[in-house]
Parts: sequence; C-alpha cells; structure tokens
Amino acid sequence: MKMSFKTITIVVALIFSVTVSAQQPLYKNATAPIEDRVNDLLGRMTVNEKVGQLLCPLGWPMYTKTDKGDVGISDTYIKRMTQMPIGSFWAVLRADPWTQKTLTTGLNPKLAAEALNALQRYAVEKTRLGIPILFAEEAPHVIGLQSDVLDKKTFLNFLAHAVYYSDQPFAKAISDYYNQEY
Repeated sequence: MKMSFKTITIVVALIFSVTVSAQQPLYKNATAPIEDRVNDLLGRMTVNEKVGQLLCPLGWPMYTKTDKGDVGISDTYIKRMTQMPIGSFWAVLRADPWTQKTLTTGLNPKLAAEALNALQRYAVEKTRLGIPILFAEEAPHVIGLQSDVLDKKTFLNFLAHAVYYSDQPFAKAISDYYNQEY
C-alpha cells in the first residue's frame, strides 16, 4: 500500500494533536468553553483543594527577604501550598507594626513584584493543579490625606471610611475636593 505525502502529513498531524490534547487538561485549554473548563477543574479537585480555594490567609509571612535584599518564598508558604493550595492571600505586601514589616524588612516595588512573581510561579508550577493565586491588598490609609496626592476617587474612598488622624489635613482635603471640577 502506497501512501501519498499529503496522507502521511495528515496522519502525523492527527497523532500529534491527539497526543497534545491528551497531555493538557481541558481546564488549561484557553480555547475551550469556560463552563467546560470549570467543570473539568472542579472534577479534578479534591475536597481539600476546593476548601483551600476558599481561604484567604494573611500573606506577609509567605515571603522571605535576606540581608542582601533578595526575596523568595518562605517555608510557611511551601507548607501551606503543599497541605492545601490556597486560593488567595491577603496583605502580602503590607508593612506596619501589626505585620512587623517595616520599610527595611518589607518590600520596595521591585522586590514586591519579584516576591509576588515567585509566589505565583510556585503555585502554577509546583502544585498539583497549577491554579493561580489571587493576591489582595488594601488601600493606603494616611497617604491619601495629603491633598497633593488626592484625587476625587481616592478622597471619596477615604471619606467613606472616615480615615483621618487630625482635623487639619482632613479639612484641607475636604476643601480641595470641593474645588475640583467633575
């Protein structure tokens, strides 16, 4: 039996496509319908993994920073992600007395990006299903009361939360707000 070059090419392409699709789970196929991807992922998840996706623990213990200024993932993070991959971390980048992170021990913007990338890379590459993490942070509290950095949207956020530490900057912020054009 003699096969043409075209027939051989089609057979090889079909074998390759079946092999590739068998290697990649449906939930990782960006071209598949979302509902199918979700159902595929949920069907693969254990109860422990589903519960982990609902959790949002404190994030600042999840990275380490060396004296040389390098950042990496902490043993705490590896342990949490091994026991029960977490869906979200809150306040990874936070620095205040509560977290015991300071401008020295915390992260500058470059190191913050490196830390979040390392945490995300671990979640995607080292956990069983490779589900990405949602990182949640909160708005700055005091900096928004400096009228030179205030805009209408920021001010409304602070006003809604009644965040202020003295009458002076708050009164100036209100005055500046009402003098802005919409």
